[in-house]
Amino acid sequence: MKNRAKNCDTLAEVRSQIDRMDDLILPLMAERAGYVAQAPKFKHVIDDVVVPVRIDEIAFRMRAEAEKYAMQPDLAENIWRALIDQHIKFEQGEFRKMYDGDKKLEKDA
Repeated sequence: MKNRAKNCDTLAEVRSQIDRMDDLILPLMAERAGYVAQAPKFKHVIDDVVVPVRIDEIAFRMRAEAEKYAMQPDLAENIWRALIDQHIKFEQGEFRKMYDGDKKLEKDA
C-alpha cells in the first residue's frame, strides 16, 4: 500500500492537511489514554507499569505496519516509543492516584 498523502501545491495546503490529520488523530489518542488510565486496576505495584517486552512488541509491530503505508519504519518506531514513554508517565500518575501514592501498595491485598 502506498502513502495516501496527496500532493500539495503550497505550504498553507500542507499545514491544512496536517491540521486535518491532527483532528482525526487526537480522538484516537484520547481513547488510547482512556485505556491506559484503566491499566493500573490490573497491576499490583507501580513497577508493573513498565514492561520492556510489551514496549518492544508494540514498537516492532508499528515498524511493520509503517512499511505497509510507505512510512519510514524508524520514524514510526520512534513516534510510538515516545507515545509509550508519555503514556507510562501518565499511567504511573494514575497508579499513584488510585493507590494513594504508595508505590508498593498491593492491589486487593
